[in-house]
Amino acid sequence: MLTRIALRIAVQEALRGQTLAGPNVLDSQIAALDLDADGSLRTDQDKPFLSVNTDGGNISAGSGLMILFNDSSVELVIEAGISAAMVEQDEGTGVTHIVGVGLPATDAAMEMTLDLMMRGVSDALVDPANSWAEIVRSLLVSVSGVERSRVGQKSNGTRLAAHELRIRGEIVQDPVKGADIAGTTLAAFLAALAADGSPSLIKVKEAFESVLAGEAVDWQLVQRELGLSDGQSIALGGRPLAPDENGEAAPLDEGSIKISGRQGVDP
Repeated sequence: MLTRIALRIAVQEALRGQTLAGPNVLDSQIAALDLDADGSLRTDQDKPFLSVNTDGGNISAGSGLMILFNDSSVELVIEAGISAAMVEQDEGTGVTHIVGVGLPATDAAMEMTLDLMMRGVSDALVDPANSWAEIVRSLLVSVSGVERSRVGQKSNGTRLAAHELRIRGEIVQDPVKGADIAGTTLAAFLAALAADGSPSLIKVKEAFESVLAGEAVDWQLVQRELGLSDGQSIALGGRPLAPDENGEAAPLDEGSIKISGRQGVDP
């Protein structure tokens, strides 16, 4: 949900301009690296690229709908792709080379370019000076495994190669609507969106704020976090029996207590 979106965007911004892909870092763009009906690998990109998406997610059995906000497992998928068609010609020498890389479009050079791109990914994500990477590290609270894979193919006469990095781990849980997120990683993410100032990221910030907006008293937040029904919340003493229109407990003017099973006791 929100933290998955935040993780994807933070990874993209952390990688942008930090690898041989340059600014060509894509968000969940399926066509960037896809299979044709006959199983052939294809791409719609015209220069080396990175693509970032989140996959997987495993919600363990829980009590009530609280598990909707406990979906903390994630697979962060980063793909690097290149093809022999991604070339440009040096006007001075007439020699063709990979766009933005400067190496000839040979199999060996393409493979090395992918290796260097993935090394750049690793360097960027652990760079203490990269503020977006710091948000990534704060959102991804634990890593349980890393898987690397490679695919290479010749399709319609064009050589295409790609590397994939899968990082499995746990991310911070989504806050419920109306929760105070001051001082949290999500608040730092929203501040980074505002500081960047690009129209697309400002729209993301506004969308997050719209989802999170709302005022709630303490018992309402607890009931949302636990996914309880009104009856369950009352039984646990988590909400007032008769809250007023603002959700606050109504003042108790008078009441009576009935004690059964007691005899011979003066009132």
